[in-house]
Amino acid sequence: MRVITAELWPPQEHVPFGEGVYIGVQGESHVASLAEDELVLLQDIDVQVVVRAHKVRYEGREVWFGAFQEEIQDRPVTQETVKGHS
Repeated sequence: MRVITAELWPPQEHVPFGEGVYIGVQGESHVASLAEDELVLLQDIDVQVVVRAHKVRYEGREVWFGAFQEEIQDRPVTQETVKGHS
């Protein structure tokens, strides 16, 4: 499963996909090869969540929206997350 760093707050509501977050604008490097309905692990500094990717039109642009597939969870502590808090 692909891992993408993204802000998970504040969650957004997008019909018909429900609650989730915007991952990025089509063409940005971190979403360049995303596929419709792909499962992605989104990670923020302290939390993470699995989402299903959907390409949507938002404010006149094609963007990727990640619909939550589970509850947001605390991110496991690793050496990398410790460095992020230094």
